[in-house]
Amino acid sequence: MENSIANASKLKPEIRIAQALADFKAVLSTDRRARFDKSISAFKDHPPDANDVNRLTAEINRDIQQTTRRCYGPRFVHVLQAVQQLCIGDPAIILPIQQALVTGAQVMFLWATLLLDCICMEQTDKAILQALESLPQSLSETFSRVLQQAGASNIKHRRRIVQLVMATRRPLSVEELCEALSVIPGDTTWEPGRQINNIHAALASCKCLVIIDEEEQTVRFAHHSVKQFFIARGDEPENPNPINPDEANKEMGRAILTYLNYGIFDRQVSRTVFPTIPAADAPSRRTNR
Repeated sequence: MENSIANASKLKPEIRIAQALADFKAVLSTDRRARFDKSISAFKDHPPDANDVNRLTAEINRDIQQTTRRCYGPRFVHVLQAVQQLCIGDPAIILPIQQALVTGAQVMFLWATLLLDCICMEQTDKAILQALESLPQSLSETFSRVLQQAGASNIKHRRRIVQLVMATRRPLSVEELCEALSVIPGDTTWEPGRQINNIHAALASCKCLVIIDEEEQTVRFAHHSVKQFFIARGDEPENPNPINPDEANKEMGRAILTYLNYGIFDRQVSRTVFPTIPAADAPSRRTNR
């Protein structure tokens, strides 16, 4: 990771991607390397982009994680993408940036990416150097700093996104999350106009703490520590407001029951009449049993 951070800022985007591939390949065993080379051969006509790299490495990463619980490819790509966003005037400041990130990230790719996100917000070399002196000292502090960057105008759906991702028993697909966010608990009138048009814009309120798995098109926390952070601190960095997992489960239950009671589903052909359950108070009834 140290070499990636040191060298990536000097390279063009396509070379950064090639470097990510080379770094990933270097840690593979002989048989996995052969499989990886075969996959890469499909890109003879054009170089793979970052999404291609994620897809190429996802299968091998899952295989590696089953035995070593280590994951390489996408993490290299995420770090390199963050470096790509860093605009500097004097190339000499790359060295202090490298030293600060390698020391501060403690060899964690997620932490390195988050710290880079903090630095990338600065517009001048002086501001970048000042930011290096006040980098977060813990993951929790880093998460708070990242959420602060989202700004107050982009957090309409944030708490609900966190609750739904926290409550799900399996990762929600992008489409499922869009549907769930359009549901107003207790309102059984289906309105297409409430559908989320751009899930990426909605997830921007969570920055890189909630991510889309490009391979499976599912939404999840970037790391298990992110979930614990939201449980302990909530989604308001300057006003701690913990998110209770039980309340998250109830929010998910209200959304599901409301969705199942949409009148549009009455159009299906069926002779069986099911009882209507008030969506707003159903979770509390179950809790009181």
